[in-house]
Amino acid sequence: NRTLNMIGLIPIINRLPFPSKQRIDKSKQDVRIVIQRIIDDRKKNLTTSSCKGPDLLDLILAARGDDKISKLTDEEIYEEALTFVLAGHETTSNLMIWTLYNLANNPDVCQRLEVEVDSVLNDNEEITASTLSLLTYTEAVLKESLRLHQPVPTIVRQAVEDNMLIA
Repeated sequence: NRTLNMIGLIPIINRLPFPSKQRIDKSKQDVRIVIQRIIDDRKKNLTTSSCKGPDLLDLILAARGDDKISKLTDEEIYEEALTFVLAGHETTSNLMIWTLYNLANNPDVCQRLEVEVDSVLNDNEEITASTLSLLTYTEAVLKESLRLHQPVPTIVRQAVEDNMLIA
């Protein structure tokens, strides 16, 4: 549980009966059960990917096997799946927070966005990929939020002086 076990970096905390730690442990176990169920269902072909080709879980499962050197163990498959779930959650929540912030500070953009959504989606209508593709202004708003506030920090390198490469 390398991803969910940051609290374990302080060894004494693991031995203390804090109510909040007990809730964290319960949540960790709940997440493990859900992710393991998804993995097990996919292994048994009870579920399939909605993608045209293989999705991330398919690729991870293809990397499992009996070869101890190059293949992933069941625990490693779980850890990789957990990483993707948590990474997807954090980046999505950051995108939504910054988009809401930007919309609150730009009421004209918010109004135009609302008009587009109301014109494309009907009440109680199921949202599909085809209806989402019609929300071009919404896509532009989300991309602008990503441009302004990257959910994942990046480091851009820049040369301090020009160099000439000789081929």
